[in-house]
Amino acid sequence: MTPYQRLMESGQISEETKEELQGVYLSLNPAHLKRQIDAQLEKLYGVYEEKKKTPQADIYKKLAPHIVRNYMIQQPPIELDT
Repeated sequence: MTPYQRLMESGQISEETKEELQGVYLSLNPAHLKRQIDAQLEKLYGVYEEKKKTPQADIYKKLAPHIVRNYMIQQPPIELDT
């Protein structure tokens, strides 16, 4: 069951709220929603592409990672008394 169906069958909302939600649910058009989502994703991708072209973004590409070295200091052996 979808969240909508579970909510409608839960008995936790008033009849007025159920009618309001049912009106919204019936007015939804999955194809139209998909087109809206795709249009917004296209805008987002366009902004991303423009951001990649900025000189500031190129600075980060040119930075090489710094080499980190860990030096191990040899500890003196521990003698156990037996």
